[in-house]
Parts: sequence; structure tokens; C-alpha cells
Amino acid sequence: MVTFTARSAALAGVIAAGVLCEALTCGPAHAQSNYYAFGGTFSAGYAILELDVNGTWVELNTNGVQGWVSPTQYGTPGAYGTNTSYTVGFYNGDYFNNYFGFNLAGSVCDVSAPSDCSTLSSSDVGKITAANLIVYSGQISNNLTYTLYGATSLLSQMEAGSPNPTLYEAMKSGPVYGGPFQLPPNPTDTVAQLIFALNATAVTYLNTAVQNPGMFAVAGYVDPPSVPEPSTWVMMLAGFAGLGVVARRRAAKRRAAAG
Repeated sequence: MVTFTARSAALAGVIAAGVLCEALTCGPAHAQSNYYAFGGTFSAGYAILELDVNGTWVELNTNGVQGWVSPTQYGTPGAYGTNTSYTVGFYNGDYFNNYFGFNLAGSVCDVSAPSDCSTLSSSDVGKITAANLIVYSGQISNNLTYTLYGATSLLSQMEAGSPNPTLYEAMKSGPVYGGPFQLPPNPTDTVAQLIFALNATAVTYLNTAVQNPGMFAVAGYVDPPSVPEPSTWVMMLAGFAGLGVVARRRAAKRRAAAG
């Protein structure tokens, strides 16, 4: 009899879940709240491309561009020091991808001896063994997954400030250059550096690009944070309700037997 009661309660829970789910129009969840990284303007918000060239770490010291693009807006690209905003994610009803462009023909300076600078050339082909993208963290609103994509072929469009869904989608469909990286929330420490290691695909491209140094660009995209589906919450609540019914009936049986 207890087994029958438990099954009946469980069935009632499933039926209730179905009714509630229909009333709430359950289905795949979509994050409606804002989720973004690097939002805002920072006093030292320019990005750095760091390269390991034949065992020596150097930083690209040149005026490149950085900014963001959405399906309906664009961020003024500007040179480093002019535009320090590179928002990525979802904010106030719009989606954003960010980008960072570097002029490989600029000077590169030894990280350990900043005054020791030179330029990259065809003689450096095959000598780049690792690369990092370094940015200032800005504000990170949620636990987010950030991925970097190759975007050199799109750079002229991004610099032109052309807001359209096609460009936005193209920025997250190129070759993966790094990630996915897990970004924890960081609402206060906006001047901390974040170092993203670029992968072998990016390093291979860089070694090819220095044969005739030009621009090199990466684009960033963040996945929405995980949000339980409404149907999941409904089923959980219905399950708890069913367990509560079973517990109350068992307690009533014990009291009746004891009396």
C-alpha cells in the first residue's frame, strides 16, 4: 500500500509538472539578464601581443586597434590609448564580440629589457614558438566561457565600424586561436591583467605572417552562462511536492498505528 501511495504521489507530481510546464510554456532556456566581460573604459585598457621569438619573450609595441561589434552597433575602433573599451557578451538587449588587431610590422621590445627593441621579418619565420594575448580584465559579470578566433581577414570591416549580423557571426566562426577560457566574475579589480595563451594554430599563422609583416587580429566571443531550463525547475518543485505528500501520509499511518 505504501508503494502504491508513493507511485501515486510521483505520478501526481509528473502530472502537476506537465500542467505547470504548459502554463509556463517550458522549453529551452535563454539567458535574459546581462552577461558581459571587459565592459567599460579603463585608464590602461590597451591590449598587448606577447611573442616568444627564439626563446626571448617580446611585446609588440605599436598602435593597433581594438573595439567591439554587435549586430546593431559598433565600437569606435581607435588606436590603443584612444579606445579602451572591448565589451564582449550581452548587454541591454544587444550582443557583442570584441577584437584586437596588431601591426606585426611595428617594433617588438624585449619583455625583460624594454629598451631593447627590433622588428619582425622573414628571418623570424619558424622562430615564434608561443604567443599570448594580454588584456586588462575590466568587469566580468558572470562565470563566462571566452573563446578567441582568428579574424585578420575581417579586420578592415571591423575597423570600418560596420554593424551587421553577418559580420558579428563571422567573428565567431573563424579558426579557433585560443580557449575556451573560463572567466570568473570580477566586478571590482578592473586593472588586473588577463593572459590568454594562443594555440598552435595561431602560432603557425603568425610564423607565416612575418614573411610579409602586416596586421594580425583575433576576435573574442563569450557563451551565455548556464541557466536551468524552466521545465527543470518545475520538475524539481513537483518532485519535492510529491515527496512531501508521501512523507505526510507515512507519518499519519505511524500515528494511527501508535494510537
